Amino acid sequence: MQHGTSPRSPGLWSGYLWSVTIATLILIALDVDVELGCSTLETLPNLFKDLEELVKAAAAVWLLCLFSALIPFIASVKVASRFNIRSGCYYAACGILTGLLLTAIYVAIAQSVEVEQSFLSVGGLFVASALSGAMTYWWRRGRRAGLSQA
Repeated sequence: MQHGTSPRSPGLWSGYLWSVTIATLILIALDVDVELGCSTLETLPNLFKDLEELVKAAAAVWLLCLFSALIPFIASVKVASRFNIRSGCYYAACGILTGLLLTAIYVAIAQSVEVEQSFLSVGGLFVASALSGAMTYWWRRGRRAGLSQA
């Protein structure tokens, strides 16, 4: 039995969910500066308010990552499957290209006056996030794609 890359392969989609989750965590960790400490009991309600907002934001970012990376993910997995690619370098390149593509889309939608500044500021975040997601997928599934299970 082979590690499949067909759309019906449960490992393919579990690998994708893992990669989206890691990419989301990286994006949030790099973008959000959150202090969760509370020095007195009077500030305790603010702690829970901040946590609630953080969880809501994380869920929204996770869904955004899930759907925005789906087409590049499918394309990269199809190419890897077609040419039997298991190299981490391939998945890293796909992650970097996905991050750049999503940055360009974000900048175009945001219609920022300072496109170059906007591209540089969010580009690093998107590329790091997509790269971490791609390498997570490679680690979970891509490095064994097409190999027989022992």
